[in-house]
Amino acid sequence: MSDKQYYETEVVFPHPAIVEYPHVLSVDKQNGKYACTFLIDKDTEEGKETLKANTQAILNAVKRGFAEGTFKANGVDPNADDFDQKARDFMRSSGFYLPLKDGEAKAEKTPEFAGRYYVKAISKPTDAHPNVPAVDMQRKPLTSATLYSGALAKAKIWYAPYSNTNGMGVTATLVAIVKTGDGERLAGSGPSDPLDGFGLPDGPATADDPFAGIV
Repeated sequence: MSDKQYYETEVVFPHPAIVEYPHVLSVDKQNGKYACTFLIDKDTEEGKETLKANTQAILNAVKRGFAEGTFKANGVDPNADDFDQKARDFMRSSGFYLPLKDGEAKAEKTPEFAGRYYVKAISKPTDAHPNVPAVDMQRKPLTSATLYSGALAKAKIWYAPYSNTNGMGVTATLVAIVKTGDGERLAGSGPSDPLDGFGLPDGPATADDPFAGIV
């Protein structure tokens, strides 16, 4: 068993997920952190691959927890042949926090969670990483108009084990977001263009004279 697998806890989504509740361009005023939730389809092949990639990274974080001493449990030995299965059983134990959750529990109040898993990833600003890179496929920075609930994006998430007085589990740290496409806007996400509704022509202004057509 290679020690390397314990540290492969960072994942880049192989396929886009649906963005929900993005607080990426500025921190959430309630907690001073960046955050974003990603909805992943249960039944599509793309969704299954993305779920598998995230689940494997979470399992690796659990293994890392045992390898480095964050987690300790009777009968769980990182050097034993049954370590993989014991780590899987441990991460399913009652009270163990997993960041990847079934959306059905939220579906009654928030229908877009139905038929999907979700993961909420959080990032606290530091001197070394003051923000979360959020760009499109051409590396163009995203704005509040282009990154919205319902947009399609890939994420890079780093999973890490923790154990403290509040319990044990795995955290999900948001590293970066790359928007891959537009999707149907979810309830409460607001209009894509703040100037919608004024009857203005499409596209940017083209006249050099600010008074053209008026005087």
